[in-house]
Amino acid sequence: MRRPGSAATSPPSSPAHRPPLPAALLDSVADRETSGTASVWRFSCGSIRRALDAGRGPEGMTADLTAVTAGPLPQPLSYLISDAGPSASSLSPAFTASCPE
Repeated sequence: MRRPGSAATSPPSSPAHRPPLPAALLDSVADRETSGTASVWRFSCGSIRRALDAGRGPEGMTADLTAVTAGPLPQPLSYLISDAGPSASSLSPAFTASCPE
């Protein structure tokens, strides 16, 4: 029973009470394999390149993902992002002329 004038407190935050992961962020950088209560996303070269093609930068992608994790990003994911970044951004269009015979 609360005394008049006392403030109610909420229990400390725990992993079980964390807000849900931002599905839009994960959908933009990974492929959703299952949906529902226990959704699963798979990161791949293709999904990371798709995010880069859509305008996300490697640094921003890493920062956004780090902001929603309980710890540092897994090293393989960090490598995947950094490896996909330079190769995707180093492509440039080339124009050629053709002459009809």
